[in-house]
Amino acid sequence: MGLEIFAPEAFKEYARCTTPEQIHAVCEDYRATATLDLAMDTADSAGRRSSARSW
Repeated sequence: MGLEIFAPEAFKEYARCTTPEQIHAVCEDYRATATLDLAMDTADSAGRRSSARSW
């Protein structure tokens, strides 16, 4: 499977939006997920704090 699964206009828009700044932002988001978000989720779990609805 190659790039032919993407419509040419969709791939063109993807390429237009993929900038060094956007790539950096995505990397920072992944980093936060593995560090800051994990620490905050662990603290929330310890205190039984959750935004999930309990049915």
